[in-house]
Amino acid sequence: MRNAHILATSKEAADEMELNVRLIGGNVKKTTIWEGIVPPNSYTRIGWNVRMATAEFFLFRKMAQNSDVDARTYACEMFGTIATSLTMSDLDEGEYAVLEEPRLTVPEMVDYLSPVHYDNDVKRVESLILGICGTSLIEDYGRFVKGCYTLAE
Repeated sequence: MRNAHILATSKEAADEMELNVRLIGGNVKKTTIWEGIVPPNSYTRIGWNVRMATAEFFLFRKMAQNSDVDARTYACEMFGTIATSLTMSDLDEGEYAVLEEPRLTVPEMVDYLSPVHYDNDVKRVESLILGICGTSLIEDYGRFVKGCYTLAE
């Protein structure tokens, strides 16, 4: 855990997680406090007292905290096979990678959000996701990135 990104629901929890990372010799790259709703199954345990946000929770948070245009950009990356530094932290700005398969599908995302469908952020995110279904937006985004970015080696 050399460069951890801490995601916590309170300052107190963030402080504790930062301490734990440092105790095991890690470095805290970034700390984010998320004050929105946390749907069930938002984390995957990867070790004792260590967990990682799922792809669904990542996408939900990014879409909920950004403008409609930026939210759709995150969705295009997660539902498509093109990744940039927006969704893949080891890429430099201006680089892209071609993935073998999308990291998420629309049905997976809708299922993930369904237990908390009453939340206003969730309603907005669901609406944005369903609004790009059946369009060429994801493929058009991929063509745009391939035309403007440099393929990472």
